Amino acid sequence: MIKERAINEFRAGHGIEAVYHFDGRESDHCFSHCVAMARRGEIYHAEPHYLQGWSEAVAMLSNDGSYEDTLRKAVWNVLGASDQHRDILLRCPVLAIGVYIADNNMYITIRGK
Repeated sequence: MIKERAINEFRAGHGIEAVYHFDGRESDHCFSHCVAMARRGEIYHAEPHYLQGWSEAVAMLSNDGSYEDTLRKAVWNVLGASDQHRDILLRCPVLAIGVYIADNNMYITIRGK
């Protein structure tokens, strides 16, 4: 899938092996969090009791290109530019990802464990 490929390309670009396990159940929760952020029109982290052992990275950016290009930009230029978010992308062996587009903005939630 495109979402998983964007993360694994980022990992490969940093000499890290691909993630082979993307948690589907947690990805559903990530998607729901993206929808909630879109409804509020802002990004924010989920309440700690929703994360239960997961670290979370969130981002929002203008969906000004193709879905795949915007997602790559979010992973490389937004999340990958933050030390804590980059650590989630590169160091967690299990990841979950949700993406939602509303009002020409892409909302992204990535969780790692």
